[in-house]
Amino acid sequence: MNGFAVTEFRRGEPLFVKGNPAREMYFIVTGTVELVDGHTVEKLSTGGVVGAVEFLRQEPYKTSALCVNDTSVLVLNEENLPEFFQRQPQLGFILLKAVAAYIPSSVERRGQAQAAPQRQLHQSLRELLPPGHPQSDAQRPESDGEFLYIKTVQCPVCQASFSTHSIRESRLMTERICPDFRVINGGFEPLWYHAWVCPECLYAQPANQFEQISPTIAGKIRGQQQRYPLKGDFQFSASRTLQEVFLSYFLVLRTLEFMGAPAVQFGNTWLKLLWLYEDMGEQNWAQQAAEKALAYFEEAIVSGRRSDEGDQRLFLIMAELCLRLGKRDEALRYLWEVLSIKGGSERYRRQASDRIQDIRSAIQ
Repeated sequence: MNGFAVTEFRRGEPLFVKGNPAREMYFIVTGTVELVDGHTVEKLSTGGVVGAVEFLRQEPYKTSALCVNDTSVLVLNEENLPEFFQRQPQLGFILLKAVAAYIPSSVERRGQAQAAPQRQLHQSLRELLPPGHPQSDAQRPESDGEFLYIKTVQCPVCQASFSTHSIRESRLMTERICPDFRVINGGFEPLWYHAWVCPECLYAQPANQFEQISPTIAGKIRGQQQRYPLKGDFQFSASRTLQEVFLSYFLVLRTLEFMGAPAVQFGNTWLKLLWLYEDMGEQNWAQQAAEKALAYFEEAIVSGRRSDEGDQRLFLIMAELCLRLGKRDEALRYLWEVLSIKGGSERYRRQASDRIQDIRSAIQ
């Protein structure tokens, strides 16, 4: 375009992700782009400008921008913007008008500040949390944006399409793995993005299992949803609060009940809730979650069948839960179970042996 390179994006590709530094703005030559913040905020097409306000104010992007179809854009930044205005004055004027439409007047800003009460969840949703559940106003760090991208998914239960955050696994940097297999990553906590929730029917599952259910299970969930309806809808806010994260986990537990899921899936969900409660410093709630997780894992050992390595891993987790609950003898019994399995993983046997030595040293 008169000396300016046009950049092509494929359908579904993001121009930028919410929370990332706004180093560029985008002039749409052809195609359509939707601004997404948990749900579609706005769609823009040819002649539209996205990311301009954040770019000019040098703020992080307030939404993510996702290409609805194959899209061509001019990518404008501090280096080429002056030349763009000089060589393309008419397009520059169009760009200025588009930017002006996004900047509210001082009167509008005051009105927005006064007329934007915090979104309240319906009572039936709040009641999913146990009585006395800890409250938290904690919000996700803005730096989370560099580890996330927006993905459009279809709910396998109600067929509604919606946008959600998905984790860029390739950007995670593992710092350590805890004895209970919690993975600690540098600068990012995946637990906050573990669950996907359909905003229409409230079907909720871990991200890696959300789309994996069979039509038979989907029908079973629909039947249970009709029998036990919840009023209201659920969407993560732009700032994604810890309270919303907790609610998403309890929606997962509700879905698992509707599915008649194996005990190990309940145990895994309570294990992650345990980690979240520990992060909050809520030791009483962490202990309750540990008891729930242990009970489900004990049921899973009796009712399910895994590989030898899978059993070893489960026994190791159960031992760690017992230690949290002060059940040292039971922890030792589970660790000996790991050693007694002839197949499986030598690494898990070494881990069990080391933990036995740690416990014995603590006794002495």
